[in-house]
Amino acid sequence: MSISEIRAFTTSHAARFILVGALMAAPLAFGAVQPWAWAGLATGVFAALSLWALSSLKLGSFEIGMTPLYGVLLWLLLLIVAQRIRNVSFDPMGAHEAAVKLVLCALVFFLARELFPPQAAHPWSRLGLAVTVYLFAIALLAILQFFSSPDLIYWTRRPLWGGTVFGPYVNHNHYAGLLEILIPIGLAYILSSRHGARSLLFFAIVIAIASVLLSGSRGGILSLIVEFTIFCALIPRQQRESKRARAAILAGLSFAAAALVTFLWFDPGNVISRLEQTATSPRMSVADRRLYAADALRMFRDYPLMGIGAGSFEAAYPAYQSFSSDLVVNHVHNDYLEALAELGIVGFALILIALFLFLRKVFFEHSVGSAAVHWVGTGAAVGCCGLLVHSFSDFNLHIPANAAWFAFAAGLATASRPIAKRGPGQKQKKMRPKIRWHASSHQFEACP
Repeated sequence: MSISEIRAFTTSHAARFILVGALMAAPLAFGAVQPWAWAGLATGVFAALSLWALSSLKLGSFEIGMTPLYGVLLWLLLLIVAQRIRNVSFDPMGAHEAAVKLVLCALVFFLARELFPPQAAHPWSRLGLAVTVYLFAIALLAILQFFSSPDLIYWTRRPLWGGTVFGPYVNHNHYAGLLEILIPIGLAYILSSRHGARSLLFFAIVIAIASVLLSGSRGGILSLIVEFTIFCALIPRQQRESKRARAAILAGLSFAAAALVTFLWFDPGNVISRLEQTATSPRMSVADRRLYAADALRMFRDYPLMGIGAGSFEAAYPAYQSFSSDLVVNHVHNDYLEALAELGIVGFALILIALFLFLRKVFFEHSVGSAAVHWVGTGAAVGCCGLLVHSFSDFNLHIPANAAWFAFAAGLATASRPIAKRGPGQKQKKMRPKIRWHASSHQFEACP
């Protein structure tokens, strides 16, 4: 290794450390919903981006792995700009904020793909271990807080407008949303590793799952069930040997069973009562959400093409509110309907295209990396699916910390799938084209 390569490696390592550190700090700052908190997250992301650029300069070239998802993100940003130019936005400041947060998530997605290349297994293994330890720490905090001061965050802060506090979040659904992304990554890391402390890591995941059950988030519990179902369906494809596949499925089911027993041991009784009420009176439990959804559809009916403007739902809602209430309604509790109302059919079509490209990439193309890359990438893909399911009943993607983690997991999932599935009689087709810029000649070069 030359001196320049060693320096570039060190700088890339620092960029990974800063990026993951910023992502881990964001949920602890109440989900980074306050401007100071998501500004801090943005500072960390831009610092990681600067270090990535510096490491590329030390190597003498920039090499960027391309994906069609970049084009979709660019079109979404242009749509928000067009809404502002055409003055169709109900809340211009909300549009500016939405554009900044979209750029922030796009940068997290980009950095995840560039800082965790599938050829290097060590960063993926270290990430899996770090996420598992972080899961245990945040779940333990949430459980201790639940039993000692359930209405306070960090035992000192009472939410100004109330809420169902759990962990560092005002809303228990958003705590569940975060863990929906992280639990599959930790579980996948354990299945892929031969770590000497696997029993301790197993315990960490069990505590994390039990904390989601203890939070009482119905959407979170349903999403975990969907995630485990996807995992059990994918394992036979990941493990060609039937014995290993059965062992992996058995391990996953063991996680779920141990977490359920732990939850039943922890639960003081009110969480199960709430879930029973949901089962017996499902209409009552979603009554408000149904009203929000109906009002959002009326917004879409009036502004079908380009919507009411990104980030404008709260400003526009009083004119469409169909019931009397003193509460301020800032989200639909359905990310898909809110996107339809704010971005219109144009923006919603772009979102559907992005989902199609993402799902095709992560579930129908093979990974060529090591076991750690393969499994952690799969866990990240399953985590994204869990949050996408939860988005039908909540607004996790409007919580900056959760949205950033979703973008990071999506970047990992797509980065771990650089080569397409090989069909009968076909050669393997590379699906990670790159653009390389040479610092010495100041020229761009397309490479496979």
